[in-house]
Amino acid sequence: MDTVTEVLILRFTTDWKELTVGAILRLMKTSKTMYATIRDDATLWKYIGKKYLGLERFTPTYHGIVGSMQRANRCLECGGNNGRKSVMKSLRVTLVCFKCQTDPGGFRQMLTRKEIQDKVDVMNMDVNGWRKKKRNCTSVKSITKDSIVARRTVPGCKHLYWSSDVNI
Repeated sequence: MDTVTEVLILRFTTDWKELTVGAILRLMKTSKTMYATIRDDATLWKYIGKKYLGLERFTPTYHGIVGSMQRANRCLECGGNNGRKSVMKSLRVTLVCFKCQTDPGGFRQMLTRKEIQDKVDVMNMDVNGWRKKKRNCTSVKSITKDSIVARRTVPGCKHLYWSSDVNI
């Protein structure tokens, strides 16, 4: 067993919540050797599939686990059961649950137009009589014009944008 796998399994077995399935998928993208090490480790994927995600029928490989998660509409960040389709900037579709999309500072956080407007208002607020530097774009429309609508919510039809795409 490789040391990377031992560290990952140790983190899962000790209930450290910092390491999620999404974190492992991002860790795979750091280098070719890390990708090959994690992708080819059947022990890690078997553990993730059975213990962490609770899948019953799956192939204990990287493609088997990710494929099972996508077919079961599970969140690709935390592995939750209620993943909803969201469009990324590269126009690929990913599954994100409500908990991960509202996590402040999270990797897959989404913002509504009202939340974006609140951030703009904070940027333009006077502080002790001094006004902050005036920004070129103070409206939500000008901020979100280059962003892709990640998802529209069903009740109320709110437009959600990726927080990483919104430049405030």
